[in-house]
Amino acid sequence: MQPHNKTELLDIGRRIYPKVNNHIFSRDAFVENACDLCGSNRKKPVLLENEATLCRCLDCGLYYVSPRPSDKALAAYYEKYYDASEEEIAWWRFTTSKKFVVAAKFINKYAPTTRNCLDIGSGYGFFLQELNSQHAWQSCLGIDLDPRGVAYANACSEFPNVAYRNISVNDPTLEADSFDAISAQALLEHVVSPRQMLSRIYTLLKTNGIIYLTVPCEQVWIWLKHWIPAIPFRAMIPLHLYNFTRPTLERYFNSTGFFVEYVGITPSVRHADAMTHAVVQTSKWLAKILGGMTLGRWQSSIGGGLIVVGRKKERS
Repeated sequence: MQPHNKTELLDIGRRIYPKVNNHIFSRDAFVENACDLCGSNRKKPVLLENEATLCRCLDCGLYYVSPRPSDKALAAYYEKYYDASEEEIAWWRFTTSKKFVVAAKFINKYAPTTRNCLDIGSGYGFFLQELNSQHAWQSCLGIDLDPRGVAYANACSEFPNVAYRNISVNDPTLEADSFDAISAQALLEHVVSPRQMLSRIYTLLKTNGIIYLTVPCEQVWIWLKHWIPAIPFRAMIPLHLYNFTRPTLERYFNSTGFFVEYVGITPSVRHADAMTHAVVQTSKWLAKILGGMTLGRWQSSIGGGLIVVGRKKERS
């Protein structure tokens, strides 16, 4: 029976989080890698977690896992990311509902038209359902590497204009200049090359189309954990291959053909642990105050996550 009350859902979350936060790849699955943003090999290790190392590029400031799990190891993991159990589906719906409401409002506000939208990493399909409940789009497509999430999303979709496919973003059936908006929520930190992902998204978007993405931005917590290991913070490495700052994100966007229209703080997802949730909520509140005082330059690293809206411009 699907649980409905908050206590049951939080209990489910406490069982699910360790599966994500504590995943360890075998040592032979790791490969050496340079900074994806600037290509430098000059780096400083800042955090060890799950037998993987998060480093900071000494030339551009990007935080990235090095060495990282191989493409093969990552693909095998994400093909079985969801177990599609009734409990897990209920938890994902509960913990993502608020951020999907916010995401849908942003996309409906900034998109040039409401014709075609692509959701990369669509999971159980909840976001596109929320998007269309706020405003009907002509056509929406969600794509995900895990067939179980795709199967559930197609079976439970409430809108005939929404479909889900078990393909990657590089599938040749996805045509260039096809979408008015692309959602990439909690995606960029998981991919091997954010630069290649953003370039592909640029190709798929129509001119003047928008990208909406959310990414982790946790530098304050990373350095606190570096100096005080007892702090109960998890950076979710090596599944999170990257951790971003506003300057590194803006550099990524500018170098791949996007104009940054908006940068803000992500809404809080519901954390299973009450103390963690309280700390995150307080951090986001402080981040908003700092953002107002510093014109947005310092709002990010204490807030835990960033929302970025970019618009495709013609390459010069």
